[in-house]
Formats: sequence, C-alpha cells, structure tokens
Amino acid sequence: MSHLIACKGIVIREQIYAENDKFLVILTDTMGRVPVFCKGARSYKSKLMMCAQLFCYSDLVLYQKGENYWLKEASLIENFYGIREDMNAFALSQYLLEVVQELTRENLKDNQLQRLLLNTLYALEKKMKPLSQIKPVFELRACSLSGFMPDLVGCTVCGKYEDPGMHFAMQEGMLYCLEHVKQAPSGLVPVNPAVLKAMRWSVFAPLARLFAFSVPEEDLAVLDQLAENYLGYHVDKRFETLTFYRTMLFT
Repeated sequence: MSHLIACKGIVIREQIYAENDKFLVILTDTMGRVPVFCKGARSYKSKLMMCAQLFCYSDLVLYQKGENYWLKEASLIENFYGIREDMNAFALSQYLLEVVQELTRENLKDNQLQRLLLNTLYALEKKMKPLSQIKPVFELRACSLSGFMPDLVGCTVCGKYEDPGMHFAMQEGMLYCLEHVKQAPSGLVPVNPAVLKAMRWSVFAPLARLFAFSVPEEDLAVLDQLAENYLGYHVDKRFETLTFYRTMLFT
C-alpha cells in the first residue's frame, strides 16, 4: 500500500535511471535526505522535468511504495538558474551540495541544513559576497548544525573574549588566548580579531542575516582555509567537488 507525503525539497543529486527516468536525492523540510525515483523525468513531455533537476526547490508530493519513494507531483519554487551562469559559483555550489549530502541523514526532521543551503545558494546567485567569504561561512555553520560547533565564546582556560594573540585549536574546536596558548594541543591556528569576529558571526548569527557582514579582504584567505580544514577534519572525507572548485579558480 502506498501513501502520499507533501513536503518542500531541493534536489541535491541526480542521476539517470532507466531510459527516461531519474534517481534523485532530495533534501526535504520534514524528512531529511530522501532518495526518490522520478518516472519519465527525462522526457520533455513530463510535468516533473523542470523540478527534477539539480538545485530545484519545489513543493513536492511523494508516494511511498514498499521501501522506495517516487515523485508524484511537483511545483517549482526556485531553480537558482543564475548560478549556472558563473562557472566558479557553479563549481562551489556543487561542493555545497556534496557537503550537505554528507552531513544529512534520512528521516531527520530538522530543516536547518536545508535552510542554510537555500540561503547560501541565494547568496551565490545574487553575488551578495565574494565566493571566498560565502564558502567558509557555509562550512562553519554547516559544522555547527551537524554537531561540530566550535566553542568560540572565549579562551577555554580563562574565558577571555578578546585577545590579539588568540589561537584556534582545530581538533578541539576551542580558543586559547596568548597567555594560555602553551596549554593548548598541537594544530593551533592564530586568528586575529577580524577572523575571529567572522567565525563567531558564521556560527551564531541568525540564518536570515548570515551573509549580512563583511570580512577584510586580507583576512578572507585565512578564514577560508581555516573553515575548510575544520570541516574536513571533523567530517573526515575528501570532497572531489572541492578539488574541482579549487581547479576552476585557477583556470
């Protein structure tokens, strides 16, 4: 017996399945990450074709038959088409989708990662900030929403909120002021006040205002590498899309 399920979802992966069909991975607002079969989605006559593509965010009706989900109805809300017009933004967005797919689980009802992804794709499409800022902000917030939130309130030893010699411990996700840096483990990264401010904003700011701040250009490279390394360490995965994005930046 099958039953219908209404939700909002964004396609984060697509692949060909049979002659005219697709297999999709959809990040939904009520069911987490869901594998979905879409019959006839490759046919120009299909009413589902426009919604069964990467980045498409839609109102969906799924039906479950046995252990599988199938797409029955779809109404497009946003396709983020503008991202495809910038190859660097497109490459970065592919990385965002891979990160989300790695961090999400099936039947997880928390929709915060979906909201983060939508806000970030919007920022990319509208060119709200440089890619070198959008990427680390997303990485730090994605970590925080997935159980890897760094402790950025103050020095983990004395609680000092500001210090020109603050260091960040990558493995622990903790701060150490200059006075207590010798008590820290290895793998420390010095963070100046501007970088620390950006890190705190990325972790604590309301999602609706996540990109409503600026980072000095000279500090973006430090923030970018720090966030990338932090995510990579805690997820423990090599992202092929990240390699592709880095390659695109230098072509």
